[in-house]
Amino acid sequence: MAAFDPSPANIDAHTVRQTLPNGMQLALLPKPTRGGAVNGTLILRIGNLEALRGKGSVGSLTGAMLDRGAGAFTRQQIADRFEALKANVSISGSDERVTVRFDTRREYLPDLLALLRTVLRLPTFPGNELETLRASSIAGIESQRKQPNALAPNALGRYGNPYPAGDPRYTPTFDESVAELRSVSATDLRDFHGRFYGAEHAQLAIVGDFDANDAVRQAEFLFG
Repeated sequence: MAAFDPSPANIDAHTVRQTLPNGMQLALLPKPTRGGAVNGTLILRIGNLEALRGKGSVGSLTGAMLDRGAGAFTRQQIADRFEALKANVSISGSDERVTVRFDTRREYLPDLLALLRTVLRLPTFPGNELETLRASSIAGIESQRKQPNALAPNALGRYGNPYPAGDPRYTPTFDESVAELRSVSATDLRDFHGRFYGAEHAQLAIVGDFDANDAVRQAEFLFG
């Protein structure tokens, strides 16, 4: 395996950049890796300041629910499929963006991207999974109430914060966060997903052992 020059100039020279017709931006860096490893990040940017007012908990729960059921797959089936594709996948969401980070091997990349499309586009938001997620999220907040490493950032975020409650930039109290989580329904998640999720302002970056031309074609087919 030939060594890859990691200098910024060489990385820039070998990165394939392309914008799909729908506005999705691609940054692809093919290079030799041990074991054919491939790493990627997919970001969906959603909404605007006015549209996202009061949507903080809805946005975060929507993102967290994506891999708990999508298309014809249950949460366990999605997890099993990730494992079969030798993939490590993390999905996080907020009221402003959804971030998917993944790593896999060259031969599994096409199937993984297809599965991620299903997860992002066709979540089913099963009620039992929402209740499990809600309970664990509230428990996490309750456990932070006496932890200095959680209290300090919250106090700092609230100090001098000029934004009103509901503004995406507002830092809620622990009580406010719990109340918001308890108020969210599966219908709220479906509405948020249907209204804000899309690939028009998405960004996909892939680095590792893969074919850039194939990746561009697949990205346009799946997300374009």
